[in-house]
Amino acid sequence: MLRSAFVSWAYGRGDCTDALKTSLASALRHSRDQAERIYDRRTSNQRKEQALSVTMGFAEESLSDKQPATSSQDTDSQEREFEIGQFVGLVEEGSQLNKPLILIGQIQSFMEDGKVSLLWYTSRKSLYSLNLDGSQWFEDKACLTHVTMQPARNKPGYFRLATSLRAIHKTLSDE
Repeated sequence: MLRSAFVSWAYGRGDCTDALKTSLASALRHSRDQAERIYDRRTSNQRKEQALSVTMGFAEESLSDKQPATSSQDTDSQEREFEIGQFVGLVEEGSQLNKPLILIGQIQSFMEDGKVSLLWYTSRKSLYSLNLDGSQWFEDKACLTHVTMQPARNKPGYFRLATSLRAIHKTLSDE
């Protein structure tokens, strides 16, 4: 049990390299394959966590490289209402209060023409995850509203929408 806990802890660290895994296997007198099959007790989500964070970082970085620079004056006035990295909601065309159609995004950058560049989050069974299709999404700031997202437990890279869909619809429909 102690061996499993130690191997799981060591493999779960972000700085656990192949050389370290081989060294641990040698020190604990088992093969590296045996350590991964038997002693590594991390869940599949925990094993994927590092890959997901690298993927999300890559997507955010590649999108930010394609964005034109904004003037500091425009950015200051826009950031009073919204901030980069903040989650926002948008009502889809054809949405009705009894059946709201809401899109969720995360602010990537502010554009000079008053638009906002967003990262798109798609929904699957009430959980939202970053959509990595490579397309860019721009919306007018007036079409957006603040939403609250909470990280999903035991699901790295997934979020739960804490703001009700109807509340988002009402906020944007009243304006």
